[in-house]
Amino acid sequence: MAGTEFRVGSMPAVGSGCDTILMIAYLVHDRYGGRPPRGRAQVIENLSGDSLPYLILVTPPYPPVLEAVSDEAAAGEDVFEMFTRCFDAVSEFHESIGGTLIERLLVLVSALTLDGVPHAVVARSFRRAFEGSIRCG
Repeated sequence: MAGTEFRVGSMPAVGSGCDTILMIAYLVHDRYGGRPPRGRAQVIENLSGDSLPYLILVTPPYPPVLEAVSDEAAAGEDVFEMFTRCFDAVSEFHESIGGTLIERLLVLVSALTLDGVPHAVVARSFRRAFEGSIRCG
């Protein structure tokens, strides 16, 4: 993950120049085909020629969280695990190509269908997963 710039916000404000976008599995596979690997995130190429970046970091499959969660700690652990698996997929992708290709990763938190999880919980989970990926990477 070293050398990757994270842009968090909304399109097109922060999306310009990003080579990768983080997207939820069911949206990606519905739009581009394929099947999500159970419990794993993945990096796929966007060969459709649409306006999204060339690479898509696909979350592991998980159900949308649209209603307010009753247990923020448990929700935070689930979100942490999701982000950890995403960062693992980026590391595996970098290793498989022998270098860093993902330079600017766009994270549209509003598109991750985590509306029921407080933003502070999502942010803490993201940070914990990122810090863990730096220590391990």
